Amino acid sequence: MTAPEVRRLVWIKEEGLEVPPAGDALRSRGWSVRVLGFDYERWRERRFGALVRLAVSFGHAALVALRIIPASLVVGVHYAGVFSALLRAAIPVARHAVVINSLYRIPQAHESSLLSRLVRRAVRSSDAVIVNSDRLADSLVAQRMVASRERVFVLHDPLVPVIATQRSPDRYAFSGGISARDWEGLSKVVRATCAEVRWVIACPDTSAALFSGLDNVVVRSSIPLAQFDALAAGASIVFVPVTGSHVAGVTLVRSAQAAGAVVVSYGGDFLHEYIASGVDGIIARDADEAVPWLLKAWRGEPELAALRARAYARFHADQQTWLEENARLIDFLERVEAGRAEGRCGPH
Repeated sequence: MTAPEVRRLVWIKEEGLEVPPAGDALRSRGWSVRVLGFDYERWRERRFGALVRLAVSFGHAALVALRIIPASLVVGVHYAGVFSALLRAAIPVARHAVVINSLYRIPQAHESSLLSRLVRRAVRSSDAVIVNSDRLADSLVAQRMVASRERVFVLHDPLVPVIATQRSPDRYAFSGGISARDWEGLSKVVRATCAEVRWVIACPDTSAALFSGLDNVVVRSSIPLAQFDALAAGASIVFVPVTGSHVAGVTLVRSAQAAGAVVVSYGGDFLHEYIASGVDGIIARDADEAVPWLLKAWRGEPELAALRARAYARFHADQQTWLEENARLIDFLERVEAGRAEGRCGPH
């Protein structure tokens, strides 16, 4: 009697080497699981670090597409998934299923840049897509980039570990990040509140000048991730202004909720999936509306102080939701791999 063929999962990550929870679960079901990752922390602050990360992701995707590393299913994180789908379509010997994981933005049809065209082609060439927002899932279907909603899985961003930190007696409000931040809006808010609110801003070097010369404002530019996380965990208020069509700032929102801080944000429809405005945080319409909310939070007004406890409670409630989503993801990935093997999946 012929032994059943081993199902092989290769999870290609842009950062880190850890096996994701779904990978561990599939291994317990008899899958062979391999993670191809990259220790990006050593390169994060280097001038060409991002290019090196992309090159490593492309190399890993090529190793699988050329069958040097065998796989029946590839889950590629962000551009690793984009490369995997494009290479699978271009190399005839490649037969594995491809799932693009953590696609944070869907290029619109009118965008004509080479990168936008490649991402759209990759999504259409893939077997399935994992996104962290229902809004992104709906956009994929509306633009007909996937054959059906069943080809999209929504896995909200993972919960961050709670950082044990003692809040400084010198309270501060914190904001920062890298991608899709409304730096101009943040500057406007900081200037309107810094006479009263003590701010700590963590931003790229290119944005630091927006906050220079302001009293009561400390600017930390291009700091290590661990220091960024510690500043977020120690803040009394965390402000997350986002812009564009990216799903961004979620990790910062999660960190603030875990620390029991007051979270104020604006700029993305997806925020409602992570913040219940008026219940466990505030979603303002814009920078102007954020100003009075931040001042109320700084002054400790009762309606805002109550948000801290509810934000912390939401963090723990979402933990169970995330575990349930991962349990469903395991079945989803098995269906995708089986569908490819039977010829039911493929380019849309």
